Amino acid sequence: MNHGALRAAVLVLARSWCPEIAYVVPEDWKPILRAKDGRIDHPVGSWITYLSGDLRGQATTAWEGAREEVEGGLLLSATTDIFRADDPKHAEAAMGMHEALRPVRERLIVEDLTPRWR
Repeated sequence: MNHGALRAAVLVLARSWCPEIAYVVPEDWKPILRAKDGRIDHPVGSWITYLSGDLRGQATTAWEGAREEVEGGLLLSATTDIFRADDPKHAEAAMGMHEALRPVRERLIVEDLTPRWR
């Protein structure tokens, strides 16, 4: 799937369900994000991440990737190409996004709202 189609799909979900967070994480990226205890804290740096409401203001501005104000939220994109975890530029951008989302994760953890994968 290309970035434009994926962006459109994420925005349809945002309009339809009004989530606080929406993101797309390719399977080959999950092992890189996994913590020592086997869990992944969310939201994660990924191909595309959407934050709505007051969460959008929580993401740090230090990340220099694509940031777009959309649908009452913020859309972050690691790349406008097809995301590949083995591409160093994509991996660096996604990890930068992951760090930019740290304040969001910390807030969700404090409020006990963060989902976790095993």
